[in-house]
Amino acid sequence: MIAPFAPALTWAALEQLVSAPTDAAILDIMLPDMSGLDVLQAIKTASPATEVIVITGHASLPTAIRAIDGSAFAYLVKPVEVEHLLSVLRRAIERGQLTRALRESNQTLEAVVEAAPLAIW
Repeated sequence: MIAPFAPALTWAALEQLVSAPTDAAILDIMLPDMSGLDVLQAIKTASPATEVIVITGHASLPTAIRAIDGSAFAYLVKPVEVEHLLSVLRRAIERGQLTRALRESNQTLEAVVEAAPLAIW
């Protein structure tokens, strides 16, 4: 699932991340109601496995560093070539799905180990 992050939907989209697994989100840095970097932090707090692609028309090195330090999957500068964005999005979705599958496998393994009787070899 890909979460929409249009300016008017910022809070609604954040609520959606809490209630439904989201593999990837495309996030603009410049939002009218809050900072895109703040939204990035909120996304990663609410849903650490969600990969966030940050886009901006106002690129700067400090912003790029903050985005990547905030665990953004990618930092793209507008105008973004559609094919490039789709390629990055496919990789982000794949990583999100793999991360989620790994976490679920680890939880299953932990449950099996906890349920197994102790054995001494």
